[in-house]
Amino acid sequence: MCGILFLACEDAGIRVRMVIGGVATRGRLAKRGGLLSVIDSALDGVLPGGIAVRVGVGRFSDTRAAIATANALSFAWNMPVIAIPVGYNGWKKMEELIVRSKKRYAAAAYSGAPHITRKQQLNTFSVQS
Repeated sequence: MCGILFLACEDAGIRVRMVIGGVATRGRLAKRGGLLSVIDSALDGVLPGGIAVRVGVGRFSDTRAAIATANALSFAWNMPVIAIPVGYNGWKKMEELIVRSKKRYAAAAYSGAPHITRKQQLNTFSVQS
């Protein structure tokens, strides 16, 4: 296996790491709009054997971006993707999970309800004839 592309949602953004032989690289933090360029530099021209994404912490929009990116890359590269829960740090075991996995879709887990909408007050008017 060429390693695993690991996307970890954090409070400051999405950390991108490569996990090779049970050892994780330090990783780089992708902030708004820079996720694909950080992934590209982490891969250094070599496709991984699978994708793992840690979900459950971080901003709602970062979690959505990490999940959508992982699923899109899994589909495009025809490789497995798994969602990793918060607190899981078994890099070697993660590689074993990817090898055994046939999944091509990861689902998000959120730490709470999204706060992306507010109730809007509708302005109404009447038409007189």
